[in-house]
Amino acid sequence: MIEKGDNTPKWIQKQKREKAEEKRQADEITQRQLDAAMLIQQKGPDFWQQLVNRLEANVTALPELEDEELAGSVSPSAPSGGELSCFIEVDRRSVEFGPELSHMSLLYKSGGSRIRRWYQDREMNDIELVTYHNEVRAVIDGSAPMTAEDLGDQIVEWMAERVKAKRSL
Repeated sequence: MIEKGDNTPKWIQKQKREKAEEKRQADEITQRQLDAAMLIQQKGPDFWQQLVNRLEANVTALPELEDEELAGSVSPSAPSGGELSCFIEVDRRSVEFGPELSHMSLLYKSGGSRIRRWYQDREMNDIELVTYHNEVRAVIDGSAPMTAEDLGDQIVEWMAERVKAKRSL
């Protein structure tokens, strides 16, 4: 009995291999996206808590800036069933430079991939939570991925610089 060889033309075999490779790559990308979403859902609440803790550490340290007379507060809240929120205030209580107040609200739905931001009464671009080497990090406007600690430092420093820039005398 003579065995039949594969008579499929090579160009068709090539296209079939390419199509199979494209499907494999698409499946791999989908799996990575699912894995990233699961990681953010699982570790996002820890990231949020680390961020709130770092914000508190930053505003507590504001009086250490000599000759600036800055103070601040952080008020986190967790309403039942709703978004977690954190209200940050940086203010200057200065006779010499005049008073100035800066406030920001951060809003996070536990397990979500975004932290919404409002500065003063203006909505800002969301902070995106992304995966980075099996960790959750934050990205603002295409920045490099930041830890919760780096993000907390950046937020309070930015707010303090805005307050310091406004001097009435």
